[in-house]
Amino acid sequence: MVPFPHLRRNPLEKQCRDCEEVKPLDQFGSIGGRQSHLKRTYCKKCASERTKKYRGTSHGREVNRAACRRWGQRNTQQKVQAVRERRQGLENRTPKWLTVDHKKQMRDFYWLAKDLRAISGQEYHVDHIVPLCGKDISGLNVPWNLQVLPADINIAKSNNWS
Repeated sequence: MVPFPHLRRNPLEKQCRDCEEVKPLDQFGSIGGRQSHLKRTYCKKCASERTKKYRGTSHGREVNRAACRRWGQRNTQQKVQAVRERRQGLENRTPKWLTVDHKKQMRDFYWLAKDLRAISGQEYHVDHIVPLCGKDISGLNVPWNLQVLPADINIAKSNNWS
């Protein structure tokens, strides 16, 4: 047995944990995020086969959804608390000096999102341009900080400022 066999291998290659073949690093997917230089333990081919196999079992999407529903039923108190905290956060970030006209303009954004949903069938959200709880900045709940966006774009935007 060779001591420290991983030190004898070419640094531009990696052994797949599934098929145990030594392959170039470009045949392994990256973990992503800030760790994009790190590679996964399975080669792309083996990872694809494992995914297909997993999706064919009972551990697929339906089981995950059922587990989420069960969690929601068991944890209604946490959900109520989360809604309460969100409303409190909105209240704290809504200035007292807003006029009745400002508040009407804000309600109009929510009506517009509802109308667009009814007309197009696509989900729309009212988004804060400057997020209320951003990483580097915290905006206000005022009419000039609101916009209506399709739901998928708003979810992708998360709490980033753009």
